[in-house]
Amino acid sequence: MNGVGEGARRQMDQTLQQLQAWATVAAAIAGAFTFFALIWYTIETQRLRRAAERQNDIAGMPIVLLKLSSVEQRPGGLLLDCESIRNVGNGPAFDINISAIQKAPFEIRFEPIHLLEPKQTYVLDITVWRDVGVSVFSKMSVWLESVIESGELGSEMPVDISYADAAGKRYRSRHVVQYDAVAKRVSTGFQGHGELP
Repeated sequence: MNGVGEGARRQMDQTLQQLQAWATVAAAIAGAFTFFALIWYTIETQRLRRAAERQNDIAGMPIVLLKLSSVEQRPGGLLLDCESIRNVGNGPAFDINISAIQKAPFEIRFEPIHLLEPKQTYVLDITVWRDVGVSVFSKMSVWLESVIESGELGSEMPVDISYADAAGKRYRSRHVVQYDAVAKRVSTGFQGHGELP
């Protein structure tokens, strides 16, 4: 009987060893699956966190727009009705600088603005300069309308506005002031908004 009992025991040991081997393989596969699921979950969580941070940044981001436009032509020339900037974003804009419109012999300069609250509109202080010599400019009391209407600035005048948010992150919005000489009309086109490097 020892021979029969030994044979059954050996067969059970082999079966048990096979089951242990299969259990080890199954545990390794389950561990690998869990590992990859954990990696996927970590990547997805990081992506969602970045999206939430981006939404948070956008929610408090200033977006400054330029409005330079005309009304119906007045007798004798062009009449601008709006020379302003507006913060259409939800955060305040700080240290606002507007690029000059330059085309010889004229330069149109915009005074910098220190603060523009959300949804606030600010009427621009504009200075028209005329070249009177080599790299020398003098302030003239020329109306902006007559300079634009003269056509010397061209029909499309790019203007960039740079500014910072409350955290100090810098942004730029791009605009094109367009003058239609036939219709005697000025309008401003928004070209885009983005973060500065």
